[in-house]
Amino acid sequence: MRIRSLLSISLLMGLAGCSNYVATDANRGPVKRVANGEEISSLVRKYAGGEYTKKTQIFFDESLEEESLQYYHAGCNALTRTTYYSETANALLMGDYEGGFASINSGYASDGKGNMEHYRYKNANNPSVSDLFTARESNYVVNDTSPNEYFVNLTTIANSLEESEWIELGGVYSYEIGELTLVDDDYNDLIAHNIQFFAAPMMLQTVGVGETPYLTLTEAKIFEENNKLHIQLLSDSSEKLSNDNNLVAEAVIELGLKL
Repeated sequence: MRIRSLLSISLLMGLAGCSNYVATDANRGPVKRVANGEEISSLVRKYAGGEYTKKTQIFFDESLEEESLQYYHAGCNALTRTTYYSETANALLMGDYEGGFASINSGYASDGKGNMEHYRYKNANNPSVSDLFTARESNYVVNDTSPNEYFVNLTTIANSLEESEWIELGGVYSYEIGELTLVDDDYNDLIAHNIQFFAAPMMLQTVGVGETPYLTLTEAKIFEENNKLHIQLLSDSSEKLSNDNNLVAEAVIELGLKL
């Protein structure tokens, strides 16, 4: 009855034109509510579609570096990195978390012929936002695809959220991840797939499946803070992690290209 009453009050206030009304409990602050996928998708789309900078951290305990190596694509187990995106130019470039390209220098761009070119950024010693996606030293080409098609970006995430259901509490949206299995070599949960691939670059899906998964992934969270979008992936345990919050990985996104 209490939940129904709160929802009724919220509905009445909305009908009365109070669009900023938030249901609260006088003693406990904000109250959990169900949020539909279109609401959270709309939040993500505020940052999608153009140019943005993503900083990612994977919170594995560093003492487990060798043990966890098998759960990364091609052994690329850097725990932190920055990725610069231009959905408009159909390109992305990965670099060092602190800025620059001393350790990580790996980009992908449309070649304008229906294919995707992998490249090294030629001006790594003197980077400029004006040529991050054009000063290219080509390594190889992947036919019949492009970065916007091949990789998970914010538009990919926003599209996958539209039919989902989240819980909102104090501006933080939470999504429950059920038991993960692989179907045709992919998670049975598209949102879990997209959040992991975006927030934990290079981490393979084998990390979350099997009779005894290396990590049991349980929750995704999305929220906005200080004009930045946060996308988080959580586990049910901190045993293998460098924090006590069960936080496996986090992506923090800011509009524009920030070197």
